[in-house]
Amino acid sequence: MEETKSMTKSPTKKLGKILLIILIVMLVFVALCGFVATKLLGGAYKSYLNSKGVNYDQKNGGVTIKTDDGNIQYDNDDKSGSIKTEEGEFTYGENLTLPSDFPATVPVMSGANITAKSSKTNDGTIVIVYSVNKSKSDVHNFYKTEMQKNSWSETAAYTDRMLLFTQGQTNVTLVLSDAAKTENTSVMITVSEKK
Repeated sequence: MEETKSMTKSPTKKLGKILLIILIVMLVFVALCGFVATKLLGGAYKSYLNSKGVNYDQKNGGVTIKTDDGNIQYDNDDKSGSIKTEEGEFTYGENLTLPSDFPATVPVMSGANITAKSSKTNDGTIVIVYSVNKSKSDVHNFYKTEMQKNSWSETAAYTDRMLLFTQGQTNVTLVLSDAAKTENTSVMITVSEKK
């Protein structure tokens, strides 16, 4: 006579499956709550902004804010971004190109990594920021020499950190600083029209 084996499962296996099912249900519930909260809060935030006369639109990693005074468009990825308004555009990142309206008579050192720039604004201002693998003294001397070669007149120098030049109705301000945690020098050049 054959012995019949019991087909019942052990209580430990049943408890393990029950706990697994409970865990899955809890995870789905938490995910749904997060999704619903995001939709509700996002909608509430947009409603609040709209009540203040601001149209907020978020798409493709960017944001457009429309107000009665104009629009601001912000685009961003992990390493660069830009802000555009009716008055101009500001861009940041690595190894950017010079703005198309940057004066050809204002030199930029060889090996410069342009990390921020703005196009000419309504008041005629252009800004670039770059870092270069040179000492602050080397950069200072380069601009004192090269700006004079390009017919710029030095109007002021404050220690080795700031130089001011003028040519006709245009001013150039150079601010030099030690770039954080590097041997580089950070250079900010502001080109502006005299008022």
